[in-house]
Amino acid sequence: MDTIKTKKVFFTMLVFSVLISLVALGGCSEQATDNNGEINGSKAIATVNGVGITYDDLQAQILEFEQMAQMQGMDLEDPDTVTILENQAVEVLINEQLLLQEAENKDIQISQSEIDEHIDQMKSGFEDEGQFEEALAAQGVAIEELADLIREDMLIQAVFAEAVPNISVSEDDVTDEEINEVYEQQKQMAEAQGMDLPPLEELEAEIEAFIIQQMQEAEEQQAIENLLAELRESSEIEINL
Repeated sequence: MDTIKTKKVFFTMLVFSVLISLVALGGCSEQATDNNGEINGSKAIATVNGVGITYDDLQAQILEFEQMAQMQGMDLEDPDTVTILENQAVEVLINEQLLLQEAENKDIQISQSEIDEHIDQMKSGFEDEGQFEEALAAQGVAIEELADLIREDMLIQAVFAEAVPNISVSEDDVTDEEINEVYEQQKQMAEAQGMDLPPLEELEAEIEAFIIQQMQEAEEQQAIENLLAELRESSEIEINL
């Protein structure tokens, strides 16, 4: 149910990789603010090119970050940790809005058939329709909201796909020193748990594939980081916290 619980798994994970180094349930509400910077009488916590982000958006994103932080063993009683999570929540909501606006500027379209196919894939993981709807309800998502969440998710993925170049990393890009370093790290971890690691010769291909994947992901993250920086530079962003 990660696809439901988070607007976009990949984007959420970037919070703890790309964004720290630099998918909230309801997503980023696309509501224009009035002349007083308000949405339906409530102050927008931020605006991106005139589009407001609501307090409810922020609270939902903070809740999700707190859940992720707990799984990583972070201390949520620490005021500094809470402040960091709150600031990151604002940044992610702004980035989501920037990406959705970029999708609109590029006239990216997601067809209903694409959304239906995605929903069917999600349903396949459940015994029946009733179990699927119960799972949605447990996550606080109404069935009517699901299509909109998936559409936004796919729009952001499409923007990412255009921003990330075709990255080709081969075995020639991996050095023996890198392979040995990873092997030694894994060996130390195994020994700390009282386990014996197979010899390097048996794991070399697996380690090499792991390094290639890491290199590709690093290139992709850099491309996304660059895109977000460009979008921010060309946008009018106001934070009202």
